[in-house]
Amino acid sequence: MKTTWEHLDKTPLTLKGPKFTVAPKRARDDHLMDIFIQHDFDVETLRILNECRLHLHATTVAVIIEADGSAITQDAWEGKRTQRYSHNWPC
Repeated sequence: MKTTWEHLDKTPLTLKGPKFTVAPKRARDDHLMDIFIQHDFDVETLRILNECRLHLHATTVAVIIEADGSAITQDAWEGKRTQRYSHNWPC
């Protein structure tokens, strides 16, 4: 979220409302959009990545990787939303 706010601060846009964050599900878990922004993707790539993330209902890395953290799940890679992702979105 910090990175999101830093980038937002450079624009004329503002966000209002209560602060809402989704707690990571595992130790050393990170929010996907924060990771994407840290990698300096261009705006169009960020838009596409966010669409994929929203489709999968994935907020953090833990939601789309194997339990041992070794790889992205095949379902996530293929864009298949599974029961694993079907929680009370976005919580």
